[in-house]
Amino acid sequence: MKYLNNERPHFLRPAMIWISNLMIIAVLAVFLTELFGEQFVVSGSSMRETILDQNIVLIDKIVYQLGEPKRFDIILFEGADGSPSVKRIIGLPGETVQIFEGKVLINGEILNSEFIGDIQVAGRAQEPLVLEEDSYFVLGDNPSFSEDSRFENVGDIKRSSIIGKVWFCIYPIKDAGTLQ
Repeated sequence: MKYLNNERPHFLRPAMIWISNLMIIAVLAVFLTELFGEQFVVSGSSMRETILDQNIVLIDKIVYQLGEPKRFDIILFEGADGSPSVKRIIGLPGETVQIFEGKVLINGEILNSEFIGDIQVAGRAQEPLVLEEDSYFVLGDNPSFSEDSRFENVGDIKRSSIIGKVWFCIYPIKDAGTLQ
């Protein structure tokens, strides 16, 4: 068989291009995840049903450099003891938070949320708490099994302690998806 210009067809070339593109994408994904994000293994049942014990989630570390945390964001923060924790933001800076008769009150009005059921223990939020201008009040979605801002050992979360926004569950595969 004769070929033009003595060139033989390269059957491996398309496969090599595909493999090299795949490798570039993988390296870029790892680089972007390390630069702007983080993986975290959730420990405990304080966020059950939203996030389960041993779920692996992705943290967006850049979102709060561009804007402020919002009510109902799920965040990863560093606790007073230095350990990381995942909870949901309920109270924002400058607001008054209280838990009365199992309900969360923000500035005296009941906070309606699909994420929060009746709360049995009000803790330090039994009396109205006024949040400082750089502080957030957080709760676990499963408040019966959550150490959160209701308790002195956690307290209000300073803005500087927030590591990032928890936005996606990657493991186990059956739980994979965006988090609200």
